[in-house]
Amino acid sequence: MRLPEPFRTTDVDAGGVRIRAAVGGDGPPLLLLHGYPQTHLIWHDVAPRLAGRFTVVATDLRGYGDSDRPAPGPGDAAYAKRAMAGDQLAVMAALGFDRFGVAGHDRGGRVAHRLALDAPEAVSALAVLDIVPTRHALRHADADFGHGYWHWFFLTAPAGIPERLIGNDPEFWITARMRSRHHGGTPFDPAAVAEYVRCFADPAAIAASCADYRAAAGIDLTHDDADAGRLVQAPLLALWGAHSFVGRTYDVPGVWREYARDVAGIPVDADHCPRSGRRSSRSTSRRSSAERSGGTGAGCASGQVEPARWALGDRPKRARNARLNAAGSGIPHRAPTAPTPRWASSRRRRSSQAPCNRSSRITPTTEVSSSAKSLCR
Repeated sequence: MRLPEPFRTTDVDAGGVRIRAAVGGDGPPLLLLHGYPQTHLIWHDVAPRLAGRFTVVATDLRGYGDSDRPAPGPGDAAYAKRAMAGDQLAVMAALGFDRFGVAGHDRGGRVAHRLALDAPEAVSALAVLDIVPTRHALRHADADFGHGYWHWFFLTAPAGIPERLIGNDPEFWITARMRSRHHGGTPFDPAAVAEYVRCFADPAAIAASCADYRAAAGIDLTHDDADAGRLVQAPLLALWGAHSFVGRTYDVPGVWREYARDVAGIPVDADHCPRSGRRSSRSTSRRSSAERSGGTGAGCASGQVEPARWALGDRPKRARNARLNAAGSGIPHRAPTAPTPRWASSRRRRSSQAPCNRSSRITPTTEVSSSAKSLCR
């Protein structure tokens, strides 16, 4: 399976590590980074839509897909997000782009965050999908986090335990992970899932992905602690699933404001993978309205994404100076129905304290700063 026309697949030498990339479209450069356990094909429905307005570069992170899989070494430095972000910077430079937008989902969002910190001159804008910073997640981990993100701990287990267990039946592992983290909707494209399984059939890919997670709990955390207080300078757009662990647990824009200078954000009616949920008449109407306004989808391989104008610089002219609302952005006018986030319910229980500061949450009708608006134009 490949991305359709106008995309071409190429291998780029990123400082001795070969990175697989699909490139297509015309306009400002936009780098798309996938999550675990996928490849750049997770964007197969989204990338062609974006290619009408952007030069889209969708890559396989090192260790994933058809990119090189350096052998993990002591301390897993080969899979530090700094090293993975360096790959992406080198790819974009090799393609002739010295400044570009970045959107990352899951692990790709963590690489994108590090890229924005390490190369602020290169990142014009950043979109992170369904994550909070790794440092925040690990420094605030509790029992609920352990249950929700158990795979983080499983994949960091020593002595080759996860490598052996996953390698015994990689197809089961991949399909189980893909089934467990979406809310309603239709199944993922079988051809895309088959590609993820094909890549994970290689023991080197399993070892690399485990090193990715071990690095997150080790060398990445060391780098993040050293950078505590440094803010992402590019405008940052956070999208998260209203039904995901992230959406149920964190004040997502509030957390990101501790890590970035200029933050906008909104939930979508999804779980971890940002695609539409149950096929209700309301969601169908919402989708049709967004598509009429030229909306673009952002998310996973099923093609059932809710068209949301998170794309950098992508908004109809008639709404350039308007609020972020359904008519101008393709984002649902009402916030999705979802369980009350744990952080919000805990605040309400503190009746003796002042009410929650609503400015810490962005709704579809919230005014955002001019530079953050540029993310949605």
